[in-house]
Amino acid sequence: MLFHLPTRDVISRGGLFGVDVFFALSGFLITALLQREYVATGTVRVGAFVVGRIVKIAPALLGFLAAYLFLDLKFGDTSWFGSDPFGPRQGAPVSPDLAMQGVVGAATLTFNVLRIAGIALPPIGHLWSLSVEGQFYLVWPPLFVLLMRRAPTAAIPVTAALWAASVVWPHVVWRDGAGADAIYFGSLARLQDFMIGALGFQLWSAGATDRVGRTAWSVIAGCAGAVLIGLVLVVADVPFKYLGASPIAAVAATGLMLRYANASGASPSERLLGSRPLTWLGERSYSIYLWHYLFVSWTNPLPRLIGVPLAIVCALVVGEISWRTLEATTSRR
Repeated sequence: MLFHLPTRDVISRGGLFGVDVFFALSGFLITALLQREYVATGTVRVGAFVVGRIVKIAPALLGFLAAYLFLDLKFGDTSWFGSDPFGPRQGAPVSPDLAMQGVVGAATLTFNVLRIAGIALPPIGHLWSLSVEGQFYLVWPPLFVLLMRRAPTAAIPVTAALWAASVVWPHVVWRDGAGADAIYFGSLARLQDFMIGALGFQLWSAGATDRVGRTAWSVIAGCAGAVLIGLVLVVADVPFKYLGASPIAAVAATGLMLRYANASGASPSERLLGSRPLTWLGERSYSIYLWHYLFVSWTNPLPRLIGVPLAIVCALVVGEISWRTLEATTSRR
């Protein structure tokens, strides 16, 4: 969110690596859910698992898209509706046809394909990452279960191979920058993030990290955190952003996850991560993700002292409403 705000050059030039961190976390957690179900029951109901993930994200997404279409019909012909935090401050009208194209892309998990094709789709361009996440949900569970059926550790070398291939892929399609969008928005290039997270969980569950002492993990976590902070503060729109920075960010994030995999809640950092403000933000992070880009876009033409706090407040308030009405209620059913 900070990266999308116009203050990014001051506090989060490389905030885009938050996507790599999130994808690595998804790879870790989804693989954990799959493996634990397989160990407990001897199988995984892949269809039910995938449907469950889609049902979890669908209500808030569909509510957001319905609201976006309504707002486009009311205000889409104005000069500010199509504002983009990375484009001209004034923005441009968004036709109903273009808005519907974006909605269909988001609902069918193909939004990132539209972005690769050069279709910007303001002010909902951020939904490309949700499509990449959804594509991972569709492909990884059946593949992982197939590997688990062959042997308990069969998935480890395959996961490592997929990670390595995905790390190499951006160098194949770069072509002096012509392939930048295919790298940034593409599932093949982003696969490395998911796979390093998945590999981290598999190694941890197999006991491969047990010999690393708590002090050593603290050092690893400190180094990983420093790397991530360095990337966020320093790396801008340069070739390194596409050709090497992402795997570094994802590996660092996985190192942090392994550090806290056996957390007891006793250390200061563990207590901080479990604090009420961060757990509140974590619970609502999906709804805030969906809505924040609209407010960041629409406040972009305003002076920063007004637009930045206004965008943050609106995103948190509407994210809370979305979470209470569409996420929390459906999760209890």
